[in-house]
Amino acid sequence: DQLDNADMIFVSVIEHYLPPIIGGIMLAGLLASIMSSADAMLLAVSAGVAYDIYKKNINKDASERLITLLSLIVMLVASVAGILIAINPPQLIAIMVGWVGGFLLSSFGIPFVLGIWWKRANKQGAFAGMLGGAVVFLILVSLQILPTNAEPIIAAPISLLLTVGVSLMTAPPSREIQDQVDRYHTHIEAEAEAEAAIQPEGYGYDTDR
Repeated sequence: DQLDNADMIFVSVIEHYLPPIIGGIMLAGLLASIMSSADAMLLAVSAGVAYDIYKKNINKDASERLITLLSLIVMLVASVAGILIAINPPQLIAIMVGWVGGFLLSSFGIPFVLGIWWKRANKQGAFAGMLGGAVVFLILVSLQILPTNAEPIIAAPISLLLTVGVSLMTAPPSREIQDQVDRYHTHIEAEAEAEAAIQPEGYGYDTDR
Protein backbone atom coordinates (compact mmCIF):
# COMPACT_ATOMS: atom_id res chain seq x y z
CA ASP A 1 0.00 0.00 0.00
CA GLN A 2 1.09 3.57 -0.64
CA LEU A 3 0.76 6.21 2.04
CA ASP A 4 -1.09 9.40 1.23
CA ASN A 5 1.09 11.27 3.73
CA ALA A 6 4.76 10.33 3.84
CA ASP A 7 5.07 11.77 7.35
CA MET A 8 2.97 8.87 8.64
CA ILE A 9 5.45 6.19 7.59
CA PHE A 10 6.92 5.82 11.09
CA VAL A 11 3.48 5.39 12.66
CA SER A 12 2.49 2.95 9.91
CA VAL A 13 5.55 0.79 10.51
CA ILE A 14 4.83 0.70 14.25
CA GLU A 15 1.19 -0.19 13.64
CA HIS A 16 1.81 -3.02 11.18
CA TYR A 17 5.16 -4.57 12.14
CA LEU A 18 5.71 -4.18 15.90
CA PRO A 19 4.08 -5.94 18.87
CA PRO A 20 1.58 -3.79 20.79
CA ILE A 21 3.84 -3.26 23.82
CA ILE A 22 6.89 -2.26 21.75
CA GLY A 23 4.68 -0.14 19.51
CA GLY A 24 3.22 1.67 22.51
CA ILE A 25 6.69 2.44 23.85
CA MET A 26 7.79 3.72 20.43
CA LEU A 27 4.71 5.92 20.09
CA ALA A 28 5.21 7.26 23.63
CA GLY A 29 8.78 8.19 22.71
CA LEU A 30 7.55 9.85 19.53
CA LEU A 31 4.99 11.93 21.43
CA ALA A 32 7.57 12.84 24.07
CA SER A 33 9.98 14.11 21.42
CA ILE A 34 7.20 16.11 19.75
CA MET A 35 6.17 17.70 23.05
CA SER A 36 9.77 18.48 23.96
CA SER A 37 10.46 20.16 20.62
CA ALA A 38 7.17 22.06 20.67
CA ASP A 39 7.57 23.54 24.14
CA ALA A 40 11.22 24.45 23.46
CA MET A 41 10.22 26.31 20.29
CA LEU A 42 7.32 28.07 22.04
CA LEU A 43 9.61 29.20 24.86
CA ALA A 44 12.23 30.38 22.37
CA VAL A 45 9.69 32.38 20.36
CA SER A 46 8.09 33.98 23.41
CA ALA A 47 11.42 34.88 25.01
CA GLY A 48 12.80 36.20 21.73
CA VAL A 49 9.86 38.52 21.14
CA ALA A 50 9.27 39.64 24.73
CA TYR A 51 12.84 40.05 25.92
CA ASP A 52 15.23 40.30 22.96
CA ILE A 53 12.97 42.47 20.80
CA TYR A 54 10.57 44.32 23.12
CA LYS A 55 12.61 44.87 26.28
CA LYS A 56 16.01 45.41 24.67
CA ASN A 57 14.93 47.59 21.77
CA ILE A 58 11.42 48.99 22.33
CA ASN A 59 10.84 49.45 26.07
CA LYS A 60 14.00 49.02 28.12
CA ASP A 61 12.17 50.01 31.32
CA ALA A 62 9.51 47.32 30.97
CA SER A 63 8.74 45.50 34.21
CA GLU A 64 9.14 41.77 34.66
CA ARG A 65 5.38 41.44 34.99
CA LEU A 66 4.84 43.07 31.59
CA ILE A 67 7.54 40.91 30.00
CA THR A 68 5.97 37.77 31.47
CA LEU A 69 2.52 38.79 30.23
CA LEU A 70 3.86 39.53 26.74
CA SER A 71 5.65 36.17 26.71
CA LEU A 72 2.39 34.37 27.54
CA ILE A 73 0.52 36.25 24.80
CA VAL A 74 3.18 35.45 22.20
CA MET A 75 3.20 31.82 23.29
CA LEU A 76 -0.59 31.58 22.96
CA VAL A 77 -0.51 33.17 19.50
CA ALA A 78 2.25 30.81 18.37
CA SER A 79 0.33 27.83 19.80
CA VAL A 80 -2.85 28.79 17.94
CA ALA A 81 -0.88 29.26 14.72
CA GLY A 82 0.67 25.82 15.16
CA ILE A 83 -2.72 24.23 15.78
CA LEU A 84 -4.19 25.86 12.67
CA ILE A 85 -1.30 24.60 10.56
CA ALA A 86 -1.63 21.11 12.08
CA ILE A 87 -5.34 20.94 11.18
CA ASN A 88 -4.52 21.16 7.50
CA PRO A 89 -0.81 20.37 7.22
CA PRO A 90 1.15 20.31 3.96
CA GLN A 91 1.78 16.99 2.26
CA LEU A 92 5.28 16.78 3.64
CA ILE A 93 6.19 18.50 6.89
CA ALA A 94 9.86 18.18 5.93
CA ILE A 95 9.24 21.02 3.47
CA MET A 96 8.16 23.28 6.33
CA VAL A 97 11.17 22.20 8.38
CA GLY A 98 13.33 23.16 5.39
CA TRP A 99 11.59 26.52 5.23
CA VAL A 100 12.28 27.14 8.91
CA GLY A 101 15.95 26.24 8.53
CA GLY A 102 16.25 28.31 5.38
CA PHE A 103 14.60 31.30 7.02
CA LEU A 104 16.92 31.12 10.02
CA LEU A 105 19.97 30.84 7.77
CA SER A 106 18.84 33.67 5.50
CA SER A 107 17.96 36.06 8.30
CA PHE A 108 20.02 35.24 11.40
CA GLY A 109 22.84 33.01 10.17
CA ILE A 110 25.14 35.53 8.50
CA PRO A 111 24.76 38.34 11.10
CA PHE A 112 25.33 35.83 13.90
CA VAL A 113 28.54 34.45 12.41
CA LEU A 114 29.90 37.88 11.49
CA GLY A 115 29.05 39.19 14.93
CA ILE A 116 31.30 36.54 16.44
CA TRP A 117 34.19 36.61 13.98
CA TRP A 118 34.26 40.14 12.54
CA LYS A 119 34.86 42.94 15.02
CA ARG A 120 33.70 45.61 12.56
CA ALA A 121 30.15 44.23 12.48
CA ASN A 122 27.64 46.40 14.32
CA LYS A 123 23.98 46.27 15.26
CA GLN A 124 22.88 48.38 12.30
CA GLY A 125 24.51 45.95 9.88
CA ALA A 126 23.10 42.96 11.75
CA PHE A 127 19.59 44.42 11.66
CA ALA A 128 19.86 45.19 7.93
CA GLY A 129 21.17 41.71 7.19
CA MET A 130 18.42 40.02 9.21
CA LEU A 131 15.64 42.12 7.74
CA GLY A 132 16.90 41.95 4.15
CA GLY A 133 17.56 38.22 4.24
CA ALA A 134 14.16 37.50 5.78
CA VAL A 135 12.28 39.67 3.26
CA VAL A 136 14.08 38.16 0.27
CA PHE A 137 13.48 34.64 1.57
CA LEU A 138 9.75 35.25 2.03
CA ILE A 139 9.45 36.80 -1.43
CA LEU A 140 11.20 33.83 -3.05
CA VAL A 141 8.99 31.37 -1.17
CA SER A 142 5.83 33.19 -2.22
CA LEU A 143 6.89 33.47 -5.88
CA GLN A 144 8.07 29.82 -6.05
CA ILE A 145 10.61 30.62 -8.76
CA LEU A 146 13.28 28.35 -7.23
CA PRO A 147 13.32 24.65 -6.37
CA THR A 148 11.91 23.81 -2.94
CA ASN A 149 14.14 24.92 -0.05
CA ALA A 150 16.66 26.56 -2.42
CA GLU A 151 15.77 30.10 -1.34
CA PRO A 152 18.84 30.58 0.94
CA ILE A 153 21.07 30.34 -2.13
CA ILE A 154 19.97 33.89 -2.96
CA ALA A 155 18.72 35.20 0.38
CA ALA A 156 21.83 34.36 2.43
CA PRO A 157 24.31 36.21 0.13
CA ILE A 158 22.01 39.24 0.17
CA SER A 159 22.01 39.11 3.97
CA LEU A 160 25.83 38.94 3.85
CA LEU A 161 26.09 41.96 1.54
CA LEU A 162 23.70 44.01 3.65
CA THR A 163 25.42 43.12 6.91
CA VAL A 164 28.88 43.99 5.61
CA GLY A 165 27.78 47.05 3.62
CA VAL A 166 25.70 48.69 6.34
CA SER A 167 28.34 47.90 8.98
CA LEU A 168 31.01 49.63 6.90
CA MET A 169 28.76 52.64 6.20
CA THR A 170 27.86 53.20 9.86
CA ALA A 171 29.86 53.79 13.01
CA PRO A 172 31.95 50.86 14.24
CA PRO A 173 31.22 49.18 17.56
CA SER A 174 32.84 50.52 20.69
CA ARG A 175 36.50 49.77 21.32
CA GLU A 176 35.47 47.61 24.25
CA ILE A 177 33.38 45.32 22.03
CA GLN A 178 36.09 45.13 19.37
CA ASP A 179 38.69 44.22 21.99
CA GLN A 180 36.34 41.61 23.36
CA VAL A 181 36.00 39.99 19.92
CA ASP A 182 39.79 40.01 19.53
CA ARG A 183 40.21 38.52 22.99
CA TYR A 184 37.86 35.66 22.16
CA HIS A 185 39.95 34.55 19.19
CA THR A 186 43.52 35.51 20.10
CA HIS A 187 43.56 33.98 23.58
CA ILE A 188 41.96 30.62 22.83
CA GLU A 189 45.27 28.78 22.43
CA ALA A 190 46.86 30.64 25.35
CA GLU A 191 43.99 29.73 27.64
CA ALA A 192 44.12 26.11 26.54
CA GLU A 193 47.85 25.96 27.26
CA ALA A 194 47.34 27.61 30.64
CA GLU A 195 44.65 25.11 31.57
CA ALA A 196 46.89 22.24 30.51
CA ALA A 197 49.74 23.64 32.59
CA ILE A 198 47.72 23.83 35.81
CA GLN A 199 46.26 20.33 35.56
CA PRO A 200 47.34 18.20 38.54
CA GLU A 201 50.02 15.64 38.02
CA GLY A 202 48.63 12.28 37.02
CA TYR A 203 45.54 13.78 35.44
CA GLY A 204 44.20 11.71 32.53
CA TYR A 205 45.68 8.49 31.26
CA ASP A 206 48.96 7.13 32.49
CA THR A 207 50.97 6.46 29.33
CA ASP A 208 53.68 4.51 31.21
CA ARG A 209 51.32 1.63 31.94
